[in-house]
Amino acid sequence: MESLEEHLRNLRQAVTIQVTQLSLEQWQREADRLEQQWLHAKAQCAFFSQELQSYTLQRWHLTGQYRTPRPKTSLLDLPDELLCEIIEYTTHLLHPFIRSLLLVCKRFHRIIMGTSSLWARIELIFPEDLMDMFLPTKEYIDACLERSRGRLLDVIVKFPRYTTTTDYALDQILTKMTPVLGPDGAVDLQSALYEVDWECDSSVVRDRITQMENLVKILVGSTGENMLRWGSLHVTLSEERWGGILLWKMEDNPAPNLHSLEIMNMHFLADWFHEEDASIAEMPQLRSLKTDRLCLHWFVSLPTTLTLLDTTYEDGLIFDHLCSLQQLQHLCIRDATASSSYKEDPITLSHLSELHIYGNVDRILAILVTPRLEGLYIWSSQARMTQRLPSVPVIEWNFEGIKVEETLGLSQRIALTSIFENISKTRRLCLQGFRVELIDEIGNRLKRERGFSESLKVVEARTGNARATICEWDEMGSMTL
Repeated sequence: MESLEEHLRNLRQAVTIQVTQLSLEQWQREADRLEQQWLHAKAQCAFFSQELQSYTLQRWHLTGQYRTPRPKTSLLDLPDELLCEIIEYTTHLLHPFIRSLLLVCKRFHRIIMGTSSLWARIELIFPEDLMDMFLPTKEYIDACLERSRGRLLDVIVKFPRYTTTTDYALDQILTKMTPVLGPDGAVDLQSALYEVDWECDSSVVRDRITQMENLVKILVGSTGENMLRWGSLHVTLSEERWGGILLWKMEDNPAPNLHSLEIMNMHFLADWFHEEDASIAEMPQLRSLKTDRLCLHWFVSLPTTLTLLDTTYEDGLIFDHLCSLQQLQHLCIRDATASSSYKEDPITLSHLSELHIYGNVDRILAILVTPRLEGLYIWSSQARMTQRLPSVPVIEWNFEGIKVEETLGLSQRIALTSIFENISKTRRLCLQGFRVELIDEIGNRLKRERGFSESLKVVEARTGNARATICEWDEMGSMTL
């Protein structure tokens, strides 16, 4: 009996071995087949890789019926003049990057070092957070001053949000405590610290402020000598009452060659703004002035050479200065209101070609006489005008500020009616922020009923950068599509 069981066990084992051998042979054949496919695929990859490399190294184009190779073009094959323009465009985006371009190759180094115009720009851009690790360097400023070789400089300065130890600390308290106390609680804590005249005297922050002030001193010069070379200045002040570090330097040092001046964040200088002894030295060559607060009263001598002025209305105080700015060609007045402290005669600006108004238009149009105006650009939610629009070929009106739907529809109707009724000798009217159907309805109705200005030929509606013609009239006064 035992011999029989052993015989059966040996028989089953023999069958198992035979089946295993058959499976092994089968999978060996499958492995050989897959290996052949892998070798074939690898060979194909090598072939196509080599073919693609030949396409990369040599480009072809058709000439008649023949294919001829086009020579490879390298950046280094360009002439110095064109390469210099490319470098100038690159550095215009971020001028301190010029130091990295010096390391590209010997030719780049030679061109950059030998072209003074590439160095006639200084960007003193401080990080928004005073304690950020990325700061401008003294070496960069010195290099620009030296390698520009006496050229006029385009200077851009952007200060951190806060440049005093206490204001910086209070801002950090607000930032850190908002997640803990919530926005209102953090503001209350900050206000309480203001009220008790809390002060911070961190040596680390103070050292960083000193470093920033030293860089400004280098830019200005020990006696203001570098300001004699400033051709343009664009400065963004810090967000605090005494953040005009650079403006203080400009009080005593002239910039006789400055032709463009832009100052932002002036509304934070509430205390210094009304100082009677605050002043800016004479700038006899100034052509362009852009500020977010009226500061013409700061100038020791009003820059009568201005051709572009972009500033604020300040309750009509701007009119006190416009009489002396007879060379103006472009004028932008922001934050205009219906009130005005100006009580004198109308002001004639005989060379003005573009007028931009943000806010109420009535008082400005009542005072300014612009015989050569070519374009009037308005951003306002004013519904009804009391003044007739000036005789100007092009008017663009951006209706903004009203969000309530019921009020918006009525206000737009009143505003559109007022605009159409007060135009004179305008050929093209561009409207933004108005409903297209209202423009079409009111424009054509008033044209039929009242026959407004015969000069008006085209009315456009604008959305973003897209424009669509809504109404168009031919020489006979009939609407065309």
